[in-house]
Amino acid sequence: MGTASEQLIEQSPAGGFDVFVSHNARDRLIVERIAERLARAGLNPWLDRWAMTPGGDWQQELGAGLESSLACAVFVGAHDLGDWELQEVAFAIDRAAKERGFRVFPVLLPGVADPFDPNALPHFLRARMWVDFRSGVEDARALQDLIHAVKGIPFGPSAPLSRDDVCPYRGLEVFDVEHGELFFGRDREVQRLIEKLKTTRLLTVLGPSGSGKSSLVRAGLVPALTGGVMAEVSGWDVCILRPGAAPLTSLAVALANLGAERAIGPTLDALGADARTLHLAVQYAVRGSAGRRVLCVVDQLEEVFTLCHDDVERQQLFANLLYAAAAPGGAAVVVLTMRADFYQRCAPYPELAQLVSAHQFLASPMDSDELRQVIEEPARRVGLEFEEGLVAAILNDVGKGPAALPLLEHALLELWKRRRGTMLTLEGYVDTGGVAGALAQRADAIFDAFTDEQRALARALLLRLTQPGEGTEDTRRSAALSELTPAGHPQGFAAVLGALVDARLLTTGGASDARSVDVAHEALIRGWPRLRGWIDADRAGLRVHRRLDDAVGEWRRLDRDESVLYRGVRLDEALEWQARNPELLNDPEREFLAASAELRERERDEGERRREQEVRDARELAAAQARARRRVQWVAAALLIGVLLAGTAAVVALHESATANHQR
Repeated sequence: MGTASEQLIEQSPAGGFDVFVSHNARDRLIVERIAERLARAGLNPWLDRWAMTPGGDWQQELGAGLESSLACAVFVGAHDLGDWELQEVAFAIDRAAKERGFRVFPVLLPGVADPFDPNALPHFLRARMWVDFRSGVEDARALQDLIHAVKGIPFGPSAPLSRDDVCPYRGLEVFDVEHGELFFGRDREVQRLIEKLKTTRLLTVLGPSGSGKSSLVRAGLVPALTGGVMAEVSGWDVCILRPGAAPLTSLAVALANLGAERAIGPTLDALGADARTLHLAVQYAVRGSAGRRVLCVVDQLEEVFTLCHDDVERQQLFANLLYAAAAPGGAAVVVLTMRADFYQRCAPYPELAQLVSAHQFLASPMDSDELRQVIEEPARRVGLEFEEGLVAAILNDVGKGPAALPLLEHALLELWKRRRGTMLTLEGYVDTGGVAGALAQRADAIFDAFTDEQRALARALLLRLTQPGEGTEDTRRSAALSELTPAGHPQGFAAVLGALVDARLLTTGGASDARSVDVAHEALIRGWPRLRGWIDADRAGLRVHRRLDDAVGEWRRLDRDESVLYRGVRLDEALEWQARNPELLNDPEREFLAASAELRERERDEGERRREQEVRDARELAAAQARARRRVQWVAAALLIGVLLAGTAAVVALHESATANHQR
């Protein structure tokens, strides 16, 4: 029995190798050990020391080795890439650009910087996945990843799931933590997220709506972290929340799921009063566990701007997140996902803006190989097959727009419903309407099957779950089931809601006594022309309705305080909209507007009574003033008469005195 290299040379088929091993000569010993492990695993690597002829034309043999290999592994060590290795990489990249099946990927060796900066790689390798041997050449997981990379198999589990009735596609719904085994195509982004989290405890994942940010974090990053990819962390606890209209309440619920409330009671009041509350709750959750971390995922952070209208609560949320992520020795790691078009909304909050700017990751569009994984790999995991030419047809239909991924997922879901045994067929795909038309076709079919009354209920329901954008695209909004239920239609409404949820156009969540409903994805808002038309037909009216929703919530929270009721122009605007759309209001909104109108009438009546009283008071005052003037006039006249009489008496007295003197 010879060495592994001798066996390889004997077993290698003429003119064919599984992988070309490109490496710096100074890394030769460690690379050869990895190549020997590949050989023992049944692969045929081309390694210069094994395959080249002594005294031969080594340049020609290098080129021939690359030409005859199915993949190229570029080994990156502490000494970086050598000059000849750079030329091999250039040749391999050029071939990969011409041949879709030829794979080129980096392999990180012990001694490479940790964390690793992909920008240190040659330009055309920076965006590619890597195989990570930094922990040592005996790393079993790294070897398995290398074998998968050589064969073109996605990383992660490869054994099929035991059940063949599992739907491998999520449609418009997010891939969550429990769906990690069916989540494919994002391995390179997950690698880069992990490297970034080695240098910061707060990271923002940005991207347009439909780019897959939530699924990337929930089904990609979270399972990778909890699976032990960061050796310095002994374990992870995870809390995931969407802010919604009351972000502090959402955060308190997420913390309660950690069990932290039993020690410090991170109630709404505590979170609002002390920015250290989240940090203290996390520290309590990991007490006594050295090296343990808590991953706090705030998914769809844009909701703090679109659904939460209390800036004080918004600032309190930011304060808790920022303190927990920066506290020395803290165990909290905060990951935010946010639509890129809301990036500028962080600017008024300087500390948040600085950290988001410094620590962010932009979710990039998938290339054709990654989209192929999205299509093929979930089906393979549950034992499904594709008819010849079907995958190529789907890839040809996938657009480059921001909603491409959710539209693709929905088309795949509809394709799965039309499967024939274990075969996914071209005929079934055509019947769905394809990537571009499957969503609208499905939504129209559901809507057209409703009665007229149900259609009105469906329209009201879908409009209520839409938040019209102001300088941004329209977004979805979660609403409590109690808010959505219209007056007088409980049974009809339940049927409409059930049909839309069964079709995965809407989702429900929460406890039975506090269920919430949400649009499965904003792609429905953009991709269904009928809903788009409803929104565009009365965009200003929708904004009136959303403001009314907020006012009703505040009114009920303050125990129907009259100071919150509508007055003036706002009431006129709301009543005018109500007259045009009476079917869109629920009981609390009707009650609120009725109370506002009643208050206005009461205030009008009180105002009229005040004006009448003021008139009466004015008249009485005028009469009193007239009487007073008359009294003054009589007194003045009497005084004048008295003065005249006194004057006359004086004149008479003077005359009499003069007469007496004359007589004397």
